[in-house]
Amino acid sequence: MGRPRILSLDTSVFNEPLTEEARYWIGFLLADGCISENTIILQLAEKDLEQIEKFKTFLKSGHKISSVSNGYGGVGYRFAVRSKELCNTLSLHGILPSKSFTATAPESLTTDRDFWRGVIDGDGSVGIVKSECKTYTKTYTYYYPVIQLCGSECVCTQFLSFCKSVDDKIGANVHKSKSIYALQIKGTAAAEVIRCLYDNAPVSLERKSNRAIPLMEDKNEIV
Repeated sequence: MGRPRILSLDTSVFNEPLTEEARYWIGFLLADGCISENTIILQLAEKDLEQIEKFKTFLKSGHKISSVSNGYGGVGYRFAVRSKELCNTLSLHGILPSKSFTATAPESLTTDRDFWRGVIDGDGSVGIVKSECKTYTKTYTYYYPVIQLCGSECVCTQFLSFCKSVDDKIGANVHKSKSIYALQIKGTAAAEVIRCLYDNAPVSLERKSNRAIPLMEDKNEIV
């Protein structure tokens, strides 16, 4: 019987001092990753395969990426790495099993843009929201940039504090949305936050960074 194959893995990537990439991936895993039985699991939709490949490269991992059914007749991808050492290190940064409703951003990263960009790439969105205002003679259509986050009450509240450090005029509030919490910021304040997170970002989810680029220059458009 042959010896088991040892797959490459850098278990030091989340050690202090944290790099920009490490802070980003802690945010992404807090939002969209899973820890179970000393295994880090990242499972994303087919369109985000490149994101899993980036994470695999970051870990210098020889573990394979597997295609899986997404339950709706489509395909997703799953990447799993078993490492007690990595999981123990991640636990120090708040990445714990069954964290969906209890997740908390580590205090050392609550003001870090790379961390929050990871959180938004995992459980948030950036885009445009449409609003209409009718007068007696004309209907005005406004288009605002918007940034949104869904997650635990604590993470949403912590993100709101970060956003207010970028623009202290933000008046948005965290609100309950079914079994989780949500935060939406729109308009000029959203553009400022998006710029803070994505301008010259060293690592990001490509489809969201591409969507963010035109929003950074926002002026509320009227049609």
